Amino acid sequence: MNFGRSFWLFESSFPILFLVVFLLVIGTFVYVIISGLVHFFKNKASPQLVVLARVVAKRTETGSSPGHTYYHGTSHYHRSHSHTFTRYFITFELEDKERIELQVTGRDYGLIAEEDKGRLTYQGTRFQGFDRI
Repeated sequence: MNFGRSFWLFESSFPILFLVVFLLVIGTFVYVIISGLVHFFKNKASPQLVVLARVVAKRTETGSSPGHTYYHGTSHYHRSHSHTFTRYFITFELEDKERIELQVTGRDYGLIAEEDKGRLTYQGTRFQGFDRI
């Protein structure tokens, strides 16, 4: 078997593959940062609205990141630094029957119940408060 030619193909294409993967990773980071900034400034430019609304649904979204195993010499240590998160969402129905779902804090999620009616304050997609009537 002649491995010289196949190794040469790998050796000549590796820098190109490395560059493509590197650019994809950097491009993903740039996209996430820019889209986050656009979302932030779009919310900031939106008017603050206060409307009558009814709570029609509540939901949560949970997730976690895995723990890590660290190696030091011949011994290894397992540290479970897994990070668990919960996001809270409430769907409001406005007077014109339009529905919007906003992310809220855990405290607000616990204080607001389905079928509550009140004044909803929000700016863009940012929840700012709900005063029960």
